Amino acid sequence: MKRWMLWVGGIAGLLCVALFSFLVFFPWARVTEYAFYRGAGTAAEQGIYAEVGQVEAQGLVVPEIALRALRVRTPVGEVRLQRLAVHPKPLLSLLQRRLVAEVTLGPGRLALFGGREMGWDNGIFLAGVRPGRLSFGDMRIRGELAVQGHTEILLDGPRFGESALEISAPEQFDTLFQAAAMQMPLTRTDSGEWRLERHVQ
Repeated sequence: MKRWMLWVGGIAGLLCVALFSFLVFFPWARVTEYAFYRGAGTAAEQGIYAEVGQVEAQGLVVPEIALRALRVRTPVGEVRLQRLAVHPKPLLSLLQRRLVAEVTLGPGRLALFGGREMGWDNGIFLAGVRPGRLSFGDMRIRGELAVQGHTEILLDGPRFGESALEISAPEQFDTLFQAAAMQMPLTRTDSGEWRLERHVQ
């Protein structure tokens, strides 16, 4: 009996060592870069072009994936980011039964064709993915563009799920927000900020 338990324990130990070694030495940065360019190729077919200067992976078992010098161009403008980092949250994902990751943003700018630009200094939020919906919680973005709150984007049906976002932006973007308010639950507050709000029963 003891010999059998030792044998099972030895096998389990070897499997744990093998799994740990796989996670530690897995080429996370190379795989992420490959996935990025595959996705960028698909997005280019829709007129969205993405470029990245460098892909990094920091950490051992659950690494943080960082994209440096990220640039995304669309027919109406472009977004430039010095750094975007994604840190998966496996325990939180298990508890909430969805994929969850913490996303941090470095300094960046949004530029629209026509000369309008605004930037932000830093940002952080929790991104969640489950079938049919994307969620962005505990959002805090600071700078010319300031955003705070949470929102949920539905891939089927109404565009937004449960949402409560406070958005502050330069006045030159008011016409853009006014146009967007015709398509989404967006209103201007007395203080001049914009609020995206939708409650789901």
